[in-house]
This record gives sequence, structure tokens and C-alpha cells, in this order.
Amino acid sequence: MKATITFNLPEDNEEYKLHMKAGAMHSALWEISQEIFRPARKHGYNDPELNKLIEDDKVTEAISLLEKKMYDILRENDIEL
Repeated sequence: MKATITFNLPEDNEEYKLHMKAGAMHSALWEISQEIFRPARKHGYNDPELNKLIEDDKVTEAISLLEKKMYDILRENDIEL
């Protein structure tokens, strides 16, 4: 299968830029999930200060809820990481 996307430049310049950065945005979202959310529920952060701040179970629970919300929003927008 083959797909072609056509933009009418300069009118569609913003859409074109967004399309061209889609791969980078996907990579950034993956990195956010791995570097910000995963350590809170797995092995901790590389930053001792951050680990000390999240010792409270309420903070860890809040981070988990934020992670769930991020994935809910991604699913609602048909985006899989």
C-alpha cells in the first residue's frame, strides 16, 4: 500500500510543519512516559532530590493518576505509544 499526502504551500504551512514533526512528537511522548511516569511506579528516578520528594504515597498516587490521564487523552485521540 502507498499513501501520498499533499499540502498546498504556503497556505497549509502550519499543517505541513505539524506533519513533519509528528515522529518527533511521538518520540517525545514516549520519552515523557518512560522518564517521568515509569520511574515513579518502578525503580525510582536518577535524581535523589526527586526521589525524596515523591516518598509520600499521595505524590506517587498523583503521578499515577496523571500517567493514566495522559494515556486516556492519547487513546481518545487514537494515538498509541
